Amino acid sequence: MRKARMTIRLVVWAAVMAGFVAFLLAMERYEPQKAAAGGLAGAQSSPAGKEALARLGDLAAYAKVAETSRLALYADPVTSNIAVKDAATGAVWMSASDAPGDKLGGSQLLKDGAKAAFNVTFADTGRPIHELIRTNSVANAPKTAMERIPGGVRFAYEYAAYGVGFAIDYTLDGDKLRVAVPDASVRETGRVVLVSLEPLPNFGAGTDEDDGYVLYPDGSGAITTFKPSHPTYTKPYSARVYGPDDGVTAGREGEENAYLPVFGVRKNGAAFVAYMTGGEYDANVNFYPSGYVVNLNRVSAEWTFRRSFSAAIRKDQSVLNVERERSGSDFALDYVFLQPGRTEYADMAAAYRSYLLDSGKLVRRIRPGAPLPLALDLFMGVKEERVLRDRLVKATDFAQAKRMLERLQSAGVRSMSVVARGWMADGYGIVPDRFGASKELGGVAGLRELSAFARDNGHDLFLSVNLLDARSGNPGFSEQRDSVKAPNRLPVTNDFGTRFLMNAAQAYARFEADGGELAGYGAGVEFARLGETVVNDYNDRARLTRGQSAERWMALIDKARSMSGKTAVRGGNGYAFRAADRLSGIPMRSSGYVYTDESVPFVQLVLHGYVPYSDDIPHNLHYDAKEHVLKWVEYGGMPYFELTAIGPEPLRYTRYNELFSSAFDEWEPEVVRLYKELQTKLGDVWAQPMTGHRRLAEGVYETVYESGVRTVVNYGKTAYRSGDIAVGPQSYEVFRGGGGGR
Repeated sequence: MRKARMTIRLVVWAAVMAGFVAFLLAMERYEPQKAAAGGLAGAQSSPAGKEALARLGDLAAYAKVAETSRLALYADPVTSNIAVKDAATGAVWMSASDAPGDKLGGSQLLKDGAKAAFNVTFADTGRPIHELIRTNSVANAPKTAMERIPGGVRFAYEYAAYGVGFAIDYTLDGDKLRVAVPDASVRETGRVVLVSLEPLPNFGAGTDEDDGYVLYPDGSGAITTFKPSHPTYTKPYSARVYGPDDGVTAGREGEENAYLPVFGVRKNGAAFVAYMTGGEYDANVNFYPSGYVVNLNRVSAEWTFRRSFSAAIRKDQSVLNVERERSGSDFALDYVFLQPGRTEYADMAAAYRSYLLDSGKLVRRIRPGAPLPLALDLFMGVKEERVLRDRLVKATDFAQAKRMLERLQSAGVRSMSVVARGWMADGYGIVPDRFGASKELGGVAGLRELSAFARDNGHDLFLSVNLLDARSGNPGFSEQRDSVKAPNRLPVTNDFGTRFLMNAAQAYARFEADGGELAGYGAGVEFARLGETVVNDYNDRARLTRGQSAERWMALIDKARSMSGKTAVRGGNGYAFRAADRLSGIPMRSSGYVYTDESVPFVQLVLHGYVPYSDDIPHNLHYDAKEHVLKWVEYGGMPYFELTAIGPEPLRYTRYNELFSSAFDEWEPEVVRLYKELQTKLGDVWAQPMTGHRRLAEGVYETVYESGVRTVVNYGKTAYRSGDIAVGPQSYEVFRGGGGGR
């Protein structure tokens, strides 16, 4: 009997092994196949009719479906395009471009795409490689039903061949057009799923002959003007709101985040600003400059229902897949039509700021009449890795830091916003950080003395902690348990597999357990990188969407404020605005794409007078000192330095070796001089909102504040003169009262 059982087991194991070997051989022979003709491409619907498209430029062809005291909404039941007529400006904003075909260029298919009500991407998940198809409402017209709803209209779409349906709602509210795609409206009955949707991709599109520009949220802000002379572009601007999904590629190759879910168009004297009020964590802002595909300037929001990722099929090969589940977001976007005479990007910023204030997403942290602060980072300590035993390199201890603040205050620096980096026992970079004060830098008593001096003299001191990054080998950190996971369930890491991202829920739990130690130091807390990186996390222990991750990080910051009084955040992503008493690392530039005509201070226009902010390059490390000071004046930021008590030479063999010039004794006179100059000339507008910004001439820019104070900055090498305004080369002037009065 025993022998028979043994024989059966051997036979079963042999069959299992044979099947496993057969599977491995099949995978070795497998090659991803291109889409078959019978796939998604073969299931497309018929294109929209030429007659229906031809009449879209005539408002009389539309039905009026809603009206407010200012706006009227029109809809075409055949193509589902809309138009908005603004009684205040007389402008008619259409979702279908009325530009003549001979001006657009490109094929007829591409020209017809300029009349699409939406762009959409589907995926066939029934294949090993998920076939994607991107199409639009013209080239692949769905079955469409129009339904009146309160304040507007709903278009319900059905792609019967795919088994997919969804709806887009358009409603009016005062001076706003609201666009919404409720997740509950999405229907998927087969293996084809919805990947992304881009409503109104051509709304307000500008031709080369129109007068105006497009604003998009690249870095501090960027504009591209409408112009007849431009090259052909191979790529559009398409940026994930709040930075790349993976959190690792942010900032590579000089690309800035899309810090805000906002864009705008100024066209022939009228303008709108559009901002996302729902689903922004799963969205891109897309700008298609004239010269990309067709000669038309277009900007829009694209909402992502599923992300794509690389799924391994064997050791050396992977294929494209999309997520199984939808994001679940209810997407919403408001178009606000600006008043006549207030149609520039500064007015767009004011409208967006009003929304943030009304919704509690921006809180005023600067008290009226507050003096301009000096933004000062003090680098304190970092471990130097050695053969036998690592040692802490002390750049600034707590007693030295206190003496530095005393000297600056005695020299006339009225207000300081100070961030201490590398203050903890392990020094800088052993992440995620722990909260014990370094004994070698002066211990708890020394840190409390430093905090007491700052607090008693009205200065802000923030202790910088990094709870987002994690290094392999750091005690208490588990790569599998604590890290952010990609859709393939592997940890998100750098190219060397040594640096990871912390799951926000795990980080919150750590802070809840150990963060009380911070409260005992009497200082505020700065959270490094939380304002520049937010990710989807597929960690099975705590699965978090990008929105949920941001909510968990903001809850952590709120908890820190309740314990320590004040918090600072490094990074300018919009979700951090409500939580921060100081924002650092706010860029004063865009990425500089070839189609960008100007970088503009859109983020700063939103923030100034409400939340203190500093830029991302300390003055002592900037490549052009004159230009940097002019940028501070133009962009309204705090003067910013990063200094040490000793020279930077001992840091050259550590992981913090970028401080090539940082000794306090060398920089103190320049710090005091620049602070006094800026406080004297601009201290009275520190607590005021910016109300205007414009380019006066090549390299000459004007910034206007609520009280009427204006600064004019001249980056050029020749003097600027216009009327009673005169500014020397590479200089600035401040004007008060009418004309060029100072």
